[in-house]
Amino acid sequence: MKGANSILVTGDDAGDRTAQLLPYTEVFDVQGGICDEGELPHRCSVDQLKKALKADVSLYAKVTIKDGVAVKIEEIVRN
Repeated sequence: MKGANSILVTGDDAGDRTAQLLPYTEVFDVQGGICDEGELPHRCSVDQLKKALKADVSLYAKVTIKDGVAVKIEEIVRN
């Protein structure tokens, strides 16, 4: 994923898609690359995600997109 107010999601099966990030987008982090507060998975803010993406943090995640909006981003640990 890469982005600022929107993200480019490179899919394993559906190809590349762009999705908007909104304040209510749910962001869950399991490795501490986005945020490391609270219990796992860490619930992070969209601002924390944007900051991580600007710092070139690379994520492998399940992204739920509805009507062009990323409504949920759940980091997945690659095996």
